[in-house]
Amino acid sequence: MNKWLVQSNRWIPLLTIIPFVYFLGWLLSHPFRLIGDLTENTISLISTLISFLAFISLMPAWIKLRWRKPRFYNSLGIFGLGKRYFLLTFSRGIAYAVGLLLLLLISLLLSPWANWQGQLSYSNFINALFLGVGVGFAEELIFRSWLFEELDQLLGPFAAFIGQAVVFSLVHIRTNLDAFSMISLLIGLFLLGMLLALRRRSDNGSLWGSIGFHGGLVAGWFLIQAGLIELSPNCPWWLVGPDMPNPNPIGSLIAILVLTLMLFNQLKADAIVRRPFRGACNASSSGATP
Repeated sequence: MNKWLVQSNRWIPLLTIIPFVYFLGWLLSHPFRLIGDLTENTISLISTLISFLAFISLMPAWIKLRWRKPRFYNSLGIFGLGKRYFLLTFSRGIAYAVGLLLLLLISLLLSPWANWQGQLSYSNFINALFLGVGVGFAEELIFRSWLFEELDQLLGPFAAFIGQAVVFSLVHIRTNLDAFSMISLLIGLFLLGMLLALRRRSDNGSLWGSIGFHGGLVAGWFLIQAGLIELSPNCPWWLVGPDMPNPNPIGSLIAILVLTLMLFNQLKADAIVRRPFRGACNASSSGATP
């Protein structure tokens, strides 16, 4: 494995690790098909979990040999700035998600295409919690931490900033959409990817603000659809996002406008034009204090 990581063509490990771990997850999940009670969705979830665990298991060697950094968790932005700072950044990320979702929810309720139901079951709340934390942690670790650092070392910080957002948007696209809906969803996801990367930068390399923001959006929208409101089948894309009856609100016109404003304000606040963009910094040496 060491030879694979340190070979002269540094692009090969980057381009092959994801297909490898996905194949491993697919292969190792096959025995679970012998359990008759498991659905295809459950087996797919098991496969994804195995793939992610395989990816995590490769990270210590990856970071040591390719990034030349000794601290595994600090390099990924998971630990290193203290418990108080973790709570601060995580809570701030969730607050951003709640704010964006409230704007969407208010816009929906003021329209004729949504009705307030106010139903929130304990099981749905637990599902939303696990979904938000799971998706937020896994995707931020992959895109805003690992992928950003890889592209930073290969292409430079600005290309990494743009590249991770492009990849993030492309892997979440829905191929059943028409061209216009697909474009709107790509734009929304691209803006979100850039905003999440800037969130981590503002948090001195800590990943938890991005996790809170991303996970909060996933969990919050799940709860909204699971019983808080009832959407009309005729609800327009610009209000709720494409792909009814399970729309992605990030592709709505409202979300695109709000994300653009948030991105502009974040860029202005961070003075990205005057300071080079750095993402996966070593949290333990950033000089930040809780």
